[in-house]
Amino acid sequence: MLLCLGYVGYFYLSQPAIAQQFDTGLLAIRGLMALVAPFLASMIFFTLFLRLYPLCLRLGSRLAARKRTAPAVLAFAQMERAPRPASRMVLLLALVISTTMFILAYTATQQQRTVDSANFAVGADFSGPSAPNPHHLSVAQQAATYRATPGVTSASPGYVASIQAEGANTTTNIVAVDTDTYASTALWTSQYSDQSLSSLMSPLVSHRSEATSNDTVSAIVDDNMARTQGLSVGSSFVLPTVDGYNIRFVVVGQVHAIPGVYDSSYRFSTVGLLCDYQSYAAVYTKNSGNTVDANFVWLKTASDAASLNNVHHAYSSLQDRRALITAEEGNPLYVNVTGVLDLGIERAQSVARSERGRECGSAADAQRRVFRALRQTYG
Repeated sequence: MLLCLGYVGYFYLSQPAIAQQFDTGLLAIRGLMALVAPFLASMIFFTLFLRLYPLCLRLGSRLAARKRTAPAVLAFAQMERAPRPASRMVLLLALVISTTMFILAYTATQQQRTVDSANFAVGADFSGPSAPNPHHLSVAQQAATYRATPGVTSASPGYVASIQAEGANTTTNIVAVDTDTYASTALWTSQYSDQSLSSLMSPLVSHRSEATSNDTVSAIVDDNMARTQGLSVGSSFVLPTVDGYNIRFVVVGQVHAIPGVYDSSYRFSTVGLLCDYQSYAAVYTKNSGNTVDANFVWLKTASDAASLNNVHHAYSSLQDRRALITAEEGNPLYVNVTGVLDLGIERAQSVARSERGRECGSAADAQRRVFRALRQTYG
């Protein structure tokens, strides 16, 4: 009963609506329960098996007796009289299988999680603050400069800023991208939206000419921003810039997540919007009289060692998606947990092999005793 209650408690705490109501202490307990949950499920199965196994043997004996075949009747009769040796073998086999499946699922999930986390954090092969732009080069000129670096196949400069709302624990991350190059540079998966990135860029490009005339920037908001601020396609809202000027946005699309924008942290909410850099810069200049230069860049590069070395040497301050994956795969905690689980599987397999050898010897002795008794009885 306690095992069942623990398993039900884990599923209860795993619900997103429930998890947001707890503090970090209970969230840590939920993470520990996530690791223990497969073993709780195994223990529940093993407990039920030990309870039902004698009844199954009794049923098997009756079914075998109907067929009137001596080997089956003798086998079930022997296990029914002494069910513990057979139950030990079955439990060990089930333990080895369940533990093996768990470690395989855990390893595959952790590897995919590592890749997904790195892709989301970087958003491309390389990303980070762009180089200073004292001559106020356009995004097309900056992209051409980055593409001139050996190993860089595509570059997309943009503008990234965080706006803290006054009197609220909400931070809005503005990601203004060059819609002409972002789709061919960034990494975008179905986890971020149901639409492809190129189709999402189309309405931003089509409304670019209206930005200055309507004094409005078209934007794509993430699910968290749409939910917390009650936005939908066609809604409009106003956000301040980092230096205090207000810009009006209109929602033209919604996505699940924007790479690099994490939904929330403890007691704080972070929302994000994606817009066209040229539209944002035009409206900003109209309202403030100043210019806003690109301060961020996304790079797509070749995967060979020479190209990666060239990019690392030229832009050492940028985040490398592949380097993050390699570093996370060597995480000591991940390696230790995997090693402990591997040792558990090896130990269970060795015990099962020794138990099987012992039980095979016992079964062979019992079979010889049965046939000896039959020979003495029937001559």
